[in-house]
Amino acid sequence: MRLITEIPLSGLPDQIRTLRSTLLRGTLHSAELEQRALGYAEHMISQTLPTLFGIYSTTNKLNDEELDKLSSTIKLELGIWLRQHVAQYAEVSAQ
Repeated sequence: MRLITEIPLSGLPDQIRTLRSTLLRGTLHSAELEQRALGYAEHMISQTLPTLFGIYSTTNKLNDEELDKLSSTIKLELGIWLRQHVAQYAEVSAQ
């Protein structure tokens, strides 16, 4: 099961994503828990990004220890998500 959790989600066809989710259902590594953890991490990072770009200050702090506990699949997905947002920001800033 642990090997299945290491399969990256980005770029997977729907059939493979569904199979992965089905195989993980009812385990400690369920796709639903992954999705919640990913959503929470994205929310926390998005709350931190405005501070990094000097747009406005926020009181929310990103807890590095929480990020360390995320699976490598979630970390990979966060990296892809973050890269997309940084690229969009760079495009808007360049105009």
